[in-house]
Amino acid sequence: MQRLEQFTKCTALDLASKRIRINSIHPGAIQTPILNTVGWSNDQITKMLDDIAAKYPVGRAGEVSDISEAIAFLANDKSASFITGIALPVDGGYVVLGSLF
Repeated sequence: MQRLEQFTKCTALDLASKRIRINSIHPGAIQTPILNTVGWSNDQITKMLDDIAAKYPVGRAGEVSDISEAIAFLANDKSASFITGIALPVDGGYVVLGSLF
């Protein structure tokens, strides 16, 4: 992830003078329909999602809408016109766990 963050920052710096904003989204575990295609039973999927939820400060896995809302925020010139070069974790607070220990 550090390489992607550095790429985001360098690209943002290169393109800022052209009024092009560059940001990246760093998702946590996201519940998507692809889980239904891996051949697991509903009970196995539910257990996996429960295990994930127990590890995240917000108590759940992410949803596709969590990612799309973050993208919409960063793409909106009204809400984010002065934001460039960031790596936005959309991970239910998981990233802060590493900084606590």
